[in-house]
Amino acid sequence: MRERILVLIAFICSYPTFFYAGGENPLLADINKSLEEKISDQQHPKREFRAAWVTTFTNLDWPSERGLSSYQQQDEFLRLIKDFKNSQMNAVVVQ
Repeated sequence: MRERILVLIAFICSYPTFFYAGGENPLLADINKSLEEKISDQQHPKREFRAAWVTTFTNLDWPSERGLSSYQQQDEFLRLIKDFKNSQMNAVVVQ
């Protein structure tokens, strides 16, 4: 299963017609949705450590830009946490 996903990702990244100048590519959006559904449908062991790393160095992951208010930073961080939860992560490491 993982090999198929990796092959699909490699194909998409290397095939130039997938780049869509008019905003988000609808084909890629469908593939992303399908991959997200497959990830969320997977059953994981009860005691597995599934973590995401969030770095604040030069605003790589969070916050998205300098000068945001504390409320904007909190909103962005809560969206990150929600995305991680939807991806079946059970831990977040913030640098």
